[in-house]
Amino acid sequence: MRKIKHIVTSLFPPYAGRARVGLFLLLLLLASCSDNPALEQDDDRMQLTLDVVETGWHGETLGVSTRSGETLEGLKVVSDPPADGQGFGIYCGELNYNNTQVTWDHTNSRWNIGEKNYHEYWSSTKSGDLHVYAYAPFKSGGYTKSENKITFVAQKHGYPGYLDILSGDNVDLLQASVTHAFKSNKPAILEFKHKLAKLTFGTLTNNTGEEITLDGFKITGTLNTEAKLDLATGLWSDHSSSETDIKLPPPFVNVFHNQAGFIAGAAPKILITPIADGQTVVPNMPSNSLLLIPNADGKITVTIEVINSTGETFSFPITLEEGKEKIVNITIGRNFEVVIDE
Repeated sequence: MRKIKHIVTSLFPPYAGRARVGLFLLLLLLASCSDNPALEQDDDRMQLTLDVVETGWHGETLGVSTRSGETLEGLKVVSDPPADGQGFGIYCGELNYNNTQVTWDHTNSRWNIGEKNYHEYWSSTKSGDLHVYAYAPFKSGGYTKSENKITFVAQKHGYPGYLDILSGDNVDLLQASVTHAFKSNKPAILEFKHKLAKLTFGTLTNNTGEEITLDGFKITGTLNTEAKLDLATGLWSDHSSSETDIKLPPPFVNVFHNQAGFIAGAAPKILITPIADGQTVVPNMPSNSLLLIPNADGKITVTIEVINSTGETFSFPITLEEGKEKIVNITIGRNFEVVIDE
């Protein structure tokens, strides 16, 4: 106390009066407050915060936190600094967000908008709406964009000699949009939806009465090589397509049906063992799922062929739908009849 009293009396001699001492203490208080951003914060300012949910492949809507392994749950994994493919990208003209990366902050359990969560602020008296458009996963540099539409190009193989052939191994593209009032102090909720059509090969059952060997599957049809996705409406348009096929496994992968041949064979290679009569298997493939760009009506019809050793051609049409996973279980009967369980 003596030291403090000495400082004060040195600055303000006794004849200065209590008024000047009080003014000095007030200045000290204000100075300390200016070092505390929380105290300096204007309660009248607003900022955009986000909450996220995901619509599942079969139409059920569940909280992301309950969907371990789902796309958005995977997008919460983030490095420092965030990498391409982590989080999602947003556009919002009112706040000058242009393909801004949004990543999950594990420490504070929130979605950070941009690097270190730098926000745009505005007065709570501001009228009008924010229009937020989002896609996932985030792509550095973004997709080619015109107005609200992004151009999505189907993935092709990266193996030499097959660079122009569709792989079906597309990123699980998600889209969401929300109109949010400037005056709202609640989070803007982005409900992400799967925008591609998913085909998954489940089981193959052999009831032919003999052992068969499987070489894989071929999916043929008028397949979309690219299209534009409207981030505001979620609708597809401006398709480019061609009559082509996708093979599982890919055509450059060597298929072997016994261990010795597999060991001695040239890579890339895969082992698909024969299927005994009465046996049900999940075919060994590099991937048992394909993601395809749907048509403008959200659907796409393809023909599936089972490539096998019987000398019979097993093929059947199937219609896939945007946002839905169609799991195909195939049974080959004694008269080489094929039964499809979807």
